[in-house]
Amino acid sequence: PLRDVYKRQLYNLKKLSDWEDALVNSYYYAYDQTLQNQ
Repeated sequence: PLRDVYKRQLYNLKKLSDWEDALVNSYYYAYDQTLQNQ
């Protein structure tokens, strides 16, 4: 059914945003470490 397809797309979207959050967090962490090491 169409509703299941819609739910699956929402789920994939959430997974993607979680992945982007993790990427941003690790980027900021690495940046922070770089600043502290100077």
